[in-house]
Amino acid sequence: GGAGEEKDQDHYKESAALERGGVLEEETVSSAGTSNGIDPKNPLYQWALQHKHGPILWKWNEYFDIYHRSFSRFRGKSPVMLILGVNTGGDLFLFRWYFGPGVKIYGVDINDECKAFGEEDGIEIFIGDQGNKAFMEEVVAKIGVPIDIILDDASHTSWLTLKSTEVLWPALKPGTGVFMIEDTHNQAELVEILANIARAHTIKKQTKTLCTKLSPLCSESHEILFSFGMAVIQKNGLPLWENNKYGDE
Repeated sequence: GGAGEEKDQDHYKESAALERGGVLEEETVSSAGTSNGIDPKNPLYQWALQHKHGPILWKWNEYFDIYHRSFSRFRGKSPVMLILGVNTGGDLFLFRWYFGPGVKIYGVDINDECKAFGEEDGIEIFIGDQGNKAFMEEVVAKIGVPIDIILDDASHTSWLTLKSTEVLWPALKPGTGVFMIEDTHNQAELVEILANIARAHTIKKQTKTLCTKLSPLCSESHEILFSFGMAVIQKNGLPLWENNKYGDE
């Protein structure tokens, strides 16, 4: 009570201002933006700057702009998002605010304490190991609909990421789905596999030799982007290497 309640009220007032389309003080935003290269108008970054109380958000500065580029088209469209690695819970609240009313966010973590976040509106938590195939299949079954966004910020270990990706990729919505894997700087094997798939997208004759692992991604992804400690995979909705004719002259 007391001081704690006042802090909570201040936090919700700040969040509400941003939800109404407000921004931080111009001087604060511009000075922060110029020192670290983040777009000062990035709404995710604005939210993080005003998030003084509540669940901790751990984030590399470079991630804010990657998120906004990859996810902005889902804002206000009630997307379904799955986050692997709930940790301190900050991501849940960041993205719930960012996507707006109607978003449904599912979280997976091995820490039983993360269950408490499932009491929040629009958030549901599953407790288990991303490397457990049966558990991950159960998660997909319980979600029950194609997933718009999958964000893997869990183990940061190649073999575990690969195991859960094999289960989750089919559940990602074709045509618009985004699969994002964070902290790839610790996952050399995974990066090499994804790099081979990206090469196969540009060198058609080498598809069979390059796509020996995660082979569904070879035919069902049309773009793999590598950025600072991150891989972003776009799921396609059309056959690859289909050359169509347009016009009659």
